[in-house]
Amino acid sequence: MRKIIEMKQRYQREDKKKKEIESKYKFLPLRILELLGIDDNKEIELEEQVSADASVLTVNTKSFLELIQNIETREIFSYVNQILERVIPITLEQGGCIDKNIGGGYCAIYVKEHEKAMKTALAICEELKDSEKFSIGLCYGNVKIGIVGNRECLSTTTISEYT
Repeated sequence: MRKIIEMKQRYQREDKKKKEIESKYKFLPLRILELLGIDDNKEIELEEQVSADASVLTVNTKSFLELIQNIETREIFSYVNQILERVIPITLEQGGCIDKNIGGGYCAIYVKEHEKAMKTALAICEELKDSEKFSIGLCYGNVKIGIVGNRECLSTTTISEYT
């Protein structure tokens, strides 16, 4: 009986650790880390980078700064999250990788998937046809993907002549 209790406790600890890791990974664009060759066994280092033939899709709220000046903080985040709940799934379904959320929008990358990036842009236009408050940008070409920041605060980014 003691072994069963010990096994159960070990599984509970492992499950708790797994949930903690999964929760933290929600803040990291795992697909970008994979492109950089970073896995669980490799420490993320400043200036990890690659170049790739890719499309970059940006979705933004038009006049976002003006929009948020007159509403409460809770309303701002509710508004942004409602829109992102509608459009991020479209991006992910088409194979895009969310690079980062930016204010009232986001930036996504499609490595060697230019047609899927275009389909995503069109699908988002269709999804948001009831709203004139959004703009979509799409560019393609050589994109630099990497890690920026300092030892205390790292993030992924995409850099190209258009982003």
